[in-house]
Amino acid sequence: TVALLVFLLGALALLAFWLVPEQRSLIAFAAALVGGGATVYAAYYSASTIRVHVKRDKQSKSFELLSRLNEEESVRLRVFIKKDIAGKSLSAADLYRLINDNQGHLTTVTAILGFFEDVSIAIQEGYVDEAPIFKSLSYVVPWTYNELRDYIAQTRIIDRDPDIYIEVEKLVDAWKQNRLLSGGDVPSLRHN
Repeated sequence: TVALLVFLLGALALLAFWLVPEQRSLIAFAAALVGGGATVYAAYYSASTIRVHVKRDKQSKSFELLSRLNEEESVRLRVFIKKDIAGKSLSAADLYRLINDNQGHLTTVTAILGFFEDVSIAIQEGYVDEAPIFKSLSYVVPWTYNELRDYIAQTRIIDRDPDIYIEVEKLVDAWKQNRLLSGGDVPSLRHN
């Protein structure tokens, strides 16, 4: 509709330019205004379209990332935590040994915590849209981190690296405070 309006105004200006020669300077000025307005509108429309495409691209990347969480390794970790860790009073050293002494447990824990690190970094870098990730992982990430907190603390001590899994910790801390890591309040989880 805007393109049609611009076309009609342009045709009207051209017709007036020929029919009313004494007003040509005023008509040229009016035509320049219309042309400038059309240019501004085209730029606005292009920017809006690009913004929508960027948002859709980020959402697509978010769902690609989330699809990895339903793979066998992630499920295996949740079952392992529920069966062998949750509700047990294990010391940090015992939990560390339980995980480290079993190659399967160590591989699974390391892979999933590494995945959560990648999610946190992707959010911080603006590569993904945090809202769908929050809606999907707002329970799983903090729960997993809390259940493995002593293991993480022990790993930091043994490896002498206080920043191991620090990106996961940033994500969990933000979500616990009911805010997005990328900024702003968390999206509503209610379904209308």
